[in-house]
Amino acid sequence: MASALARQNGQDVGIIPPSLLERVDVPTGGASSVYGSDAVAGVVNFVLKKDFEGIQLDGNYNFYNHN
Repeated sequence: MASALARQNGQDVGIIPPSLLERVDVPTGGASSVYGSDAVAGVVNFVLKKDFEGIQLDGNYNFYNHN
């Protein structure tokens, strides 16, 4: 069963840099009339920035101190 799930068509959205995302739309309600049967499984629209120029640096630091 696991091998059948691995063969399904799908994309890894982890490859989209967060700095390129403008917003993420999740259509609900009347989405089935536009997207058909895909709306049953769920539809997510990634809207990318159109005017992105240059470079953007993001950082994160985490520290855990235990005794």
